[in-house]
Amino acid sequence: MLQLEAYLISGHRQTHLLSLDDTSGYAARPVDDPQLVLPLSLLAGESADVLLRYRSFADTPLLLELFSPSHFEQYSKESFLSNGLVMGILLAFLCVVLLQAFVSPNRIYVFYAGFIICVLLVISDMSGYTLKYLWPDQPSWDNSAPQKLFSLQGLFYALFIVHLLQLKRYSTGLYRCYLAFIAFTLMAFGLSFFIEIAAALRITALAIMPLMLVTIVISVKKKLPAARILAAGLVVHIIFINLLFFLGILGVEVFGHVHLFTYPKVGYVIETLLFAVAISLQNRQLRIEHSENLRHRLAEAEELAHSEMDKRRILERTQDKILQFATTTHDLSQPLSSIRMALEAVDDKQSRAAKAHIDRTLEYAEGLLRTIIREAQSDLSEVQEICELQQVFESILLRHKGHAQKKKLSLRIYDTALRAQVSPILLERILDNLVANAIRYTDKGGVLLGVRHIDARIALSIYDTGHGMEQGLIKRLLNPFEQSGELAAEQTGYGLGLYIVKSLCEKASFELRILSRPGKGSCFTILISRQCLLD
Repeated sequence: MLQLEAYLISGHRQTHLLSLDDTSGYAARPVDDPQLVLPLSLLAGESADVLLRYRSFADTPLLLELFSPSHFEQYSKESFLSNGLVMGILLAFLCVVLLQAFVSPNRIYVFYAGFIICVLLVISDMSGYTLKYLWPDQPSWDNSAPQKLFSLQGLFYALFIVHLLQLKRYSTGLYRCYLAFIAFTLMAFGLSFFIEIAAALRITALAIMPLMLVTIVISVKKKLPAARILAAGLVVHIIFINLLFFLGILGVEVFGHVHLFTYPKVGYVIETLLFAVAISLQNRQLRIEHSENLRHRLAEAEELAHSEMDKRRILERTQDKILQFATTTHDLSQPLSSIRMALEAVDDKQSRAAKAHIDRTLEYAEGLLRTIIREAQSDLSEVQEICELQQVFESILLRHKGHAQKKKLSLRIYDTALRAQVSPILLERILDNLVANAIRYTDKGGVLLGVRHIDARIALSIYDTGHGMEQGLIKRLLNPFEQSGELAAEQTGYGLGLYIVKSLCEKASFELRILSRPGKGSCFTILISRQCLLD
C-alpha cells in the first residue's frame, strides 16, 4: 500500500479514520495485526458509509471484507494456522534440501533452496509478517520488497529449470532464452536498489510465464528427464500463482469465497512438492545412467585385461617359434663346420679345385645361416614390448595436471631413464586410475609418482597427502562398487578404481601394495619383476 485515507460518513457527519502513506511504519496501523485492519464503531441502528482513497502497487484494487469482532477473531486464528501449516511444510522442504546440498555438490539443490527461501519471503509478505517482524520501521522498503522478491524468485526458478532439464545439453535454443532472462533479471534486480525501475521488475515477473509455457511444450515433446512432473509443476504455477491470483485481484471468484492469497500459497506448496519429485526422478535416472556407465567401464577393463593376456600369449608363441627356428638354424651350422674341418684334412692336388668350390659353397651356406640367426634375434627383440617409463609418467602428468591445479594440489613425477619389458598401455591404465583416485581424495598437499627398486623388483609408487584409510577399509575398497560412504568426493567416483587396478595387476602378474594411515595419506605401489628391466 502506497497511500490510504479512510473516512466514515454518517449523515452530515464526516470522521477521519486513517491516513497512511509510504512513510508510515507498522506502528501507524490502528490494529496490531499483520493484515491491515480498520476498526469501525457504530451506534445501534446507525448506518454509515466508508470512503476510501488509495493508491496501491500496480494500481490493483483493494479487497475489502467486513467482519464482526467474533468473526474477525475466528478469521485471524484460521489465517494464522493456515499460514503456519504452509510455511512449516516449506521450511521442512528447505531443511531437507539444504542438508542434501551440503552432502552433494550438485548446484540444483542450491537453486532449489533459493527458490524455497524466496517463496517463504513472498508468502510472508503477502500475509503481512515481513512488515510486522522484519522491517516494521522501513515502510519504503516494504513497498518495493514484493517487486524484488518476485524478481529474485523468478531468477532462482529459471536457474532451477535450466539445471533440472539440462537444457544446455538437450535444447540449446531454450537454454539461450533462459540465459537472456537470467541476465536481464540480474541486471534489473541489481539496479532496483539504486533507481526506481518497477516496470522492469514487473516485466521479469510477467516474462517467466510465456517462457514456462514454451518449456512445458519442448520438455514434454523431447521427453527430457522428469519432464512430465516438471510440466505438472509449471501448470500449477501458471494456474494458481498467475491466473487465479490475478483473477482474484480483479474480483473474479472462481472457487467461491476463497481468499485471494490462498491461491498462491496452495500453488507454491504443490509446486514445491512436484519439484522435489522431479529432482528425485532425475536422480534416479542419473543413477541408472551411472550404473550403465560403470558396467561399460568394468567391461572395458575386463576386455583390456583379456586382450593383454591374449596379446601376451601370442607374443610368447611367436617368441617360442623364433627361438626354435634360431636354435634349429644354429644346429644346422654344426655339421657344416665339421665338413669344413674334414676338407682341411684333404691334401690332394687333383682335388684342390673341387675343394675350393666346396669351401666357397660352405662359406655361402654359413653366411646364410648367420644372417638367419641375426634376423631371428632382431625379430625377437622387436616382438618384446619396450616401455619407456618416463614417457608413461609424462603422459599421466599431462593428463591430470589440470585437475590437480584446479584443486590447488601439486602433481610431481621423478624423472627416470628406466625401461621395462611390459605393456605401456596396461601400465598406463593402472597408474592412471591410481593417480586419478589420489587427486580426487586429496584436499591439500599433493601427489607424487616415482620409481625405485624394492626386493630385486621395480616399484612404481604413487604417494598422496589425502585422508588415508584403515586397513580393513582398504580390503573392502578392492571389491567392485565399494566406497567408504564418508567422503563428499565419492559422489564423483564409482567405487571401481582400485578394483580395476587389482584386476589388471593380476592379469599382468604385477603385485599391488597399499600402505595408508588415516589423516596421513597413502602410498600405492606396483611391483614388477626385475627380469622385465632393460639396460
